[in-house]
Amino acid sequence: MPMEVQSFTCPRCRRGEFRSIPGPDGKAFCPWCGDSVGPGSAAPESAPLPEFSLEELAERIASKYAAPPTAQAAPDLDTRLAESERRREAAEAELRRELEKKQEIKKAVQAEIARLEAELAEARDRVRRKDQEHAAALQDLNLLKTAREDQWNGDRMRLQFSTEEKEKALRTFEARLVESQKSASEFRQVLDASRAEVGRLHAEVAAAQAERSELRRKLSAADGKLQSLKEAPAQLEGLKHRLQESQAKGAGLQAELDKRDRRIKELQLLVKTLGERLNDLADRPQGRPSKGS
Repeated sequence: MPMEVQSFTCPRCRRGEFRSIPGPDGKAFCPWCGDSVGPGSAAPESAPLPEFSLEELAERIASKYAAPPTAQAAPDLDTRLAESERRREAAEAELRRELEKKQEIKKAVQAEIARLEAELAEARDRVRRKDQEHAAALQDLNLLKTAREDQWNGDRMRLQFSTEEKEKALRTFEARLVESQKSASEFRQVLDASRAEVGRLHAEVAAAQAERSELRRKLSAADGKLQSLKEAPAQLEGLKHRLQESQAKGAGLQAELDKRDRRIKELQLLVKTLGERLNDLADRPQGRPSKGS
């Protein structure tokens, strides 16, 4: 994880915001009180440790080892010396802690400086490569510029030569044009005669086209008649087939009609027989059986 400089505010000494590199736990040490400060958490407030200057610390140490002036002030002096010794030890311990914290800060700063130096070296390397690429690009550009100038010079020479050739051709063409203008009157006479001949030919072509259209109309009419004549046998065959089918159907209907006539005759004979039978039954006297019964 890369080390980045962050802003911290110590809630203990409240001396303002300071910038430092956080440690592995994400905290930094306050440069004034040496307390561990997190980037977003507030540390519990505690009583500040007493601060001593070098002069005060020297006076207190001298007073500790100095001989007591009187026997009455000896107990008070011993108490003060003991208190001074305790404060000195506390100050030394605090100083050692401060030195340890500063060493850690120094190590973190050195690590950050090393990282920045590595980034600076890498940036310089990139700049050097860019400079080399730029120099190579400039060299290529110069070569391309030289080649383009050579090409332009060659094109300019070819264009100049071509212009001279065209001017010579133009002078030749002007001379020929003068000669052509001299013979233009003769060509105009021939052209008038040709136009008259073309007009006559156009008239003949129009008459021929009209005659061809009439012939095509007659040919179309003949083709229509011929097509109708070609279709006549097929139509005749169809009519014959339909006639045969009608005759077959007529024969079938005739047979059916014959069957119905025979059936009707049989029914008429049966009705007649039944009528005679009923008449016989009606003419017989009642109570006498008939001969045929």
